[in-house]
Amino acid sequence: MYRVVLIVDFTPFAFSLTMFSGKSLQLQKVFVSIEEALSPVDEQNLNPEFIIINISDINSKYEQLKNLKLNYPKASIIVISSNQGQDFTINIIGQGVTGLYHEEDDVFFNDKFVNTLIHVKLLGCHISRLYTMHLFDYINQSNLNFATNLLTKRQNQIVDLLMKGHTYQSIANQLKLSINTIRKHISILYKKLDINDKTGLFNLKNNSKIK
Repeated sequence: MYRVVLIVDFTPFAFSLTMFSGKSLQLQKVFVSIEEALSPVDEQNLNPEFIIINISDINSKYEQLKNLKLNYPKASIIVISSNQGQDFTINIIGQGVTGLYHEEDDVFFNDKFVNTLIHVKLLGCHISRLYTMHLFDYINQSNLNFATNLLTKRQNQIVDLLMKGHTYQSIANQLKLSINTIRKHISILYKKLDINDKTGLFNLKNNSKIK
């Protein structure tokens, strides 16, 4: 049985977690806000394995998350949010949370929730599909930025023109270079980006490999 502290921040759906209480979960305490979870001295004897918290704006919660981890050092912090932004995803993971779910995930309304706790406990982290896609997009974009930083200014110009559908001859005309020079540049940039053709370039540029 897992010991859980729930911080609901007035999020109605979170109360559905109480349905597991007494079965697979021991719900030690329900706080209505992070502030309440941090303030009472008499609650410091809680020893939860998980803290489940609702956060939609990480910018106002950095210090509170840090204090939660100080107050409950052995607990895995699981965040539930309505925020779908990529920046939120990266920032919240950077705060060392061990679980991240969207409010609309169906995991909270059936017995799959207990399985996710097992994932967190055994694997160290569990991120729902929506946020995983954001994370992969970010990684892929970072890889693309790193790759294009390897290219010269001229090679990046050629990439931009290729992405706009220009032919080799059209690129040569626009850049006032010979078509053989364009072919040479393209061959070199393909090697730098570890791709074989224009399709590989489109996949890299549009992040479609990971998606």
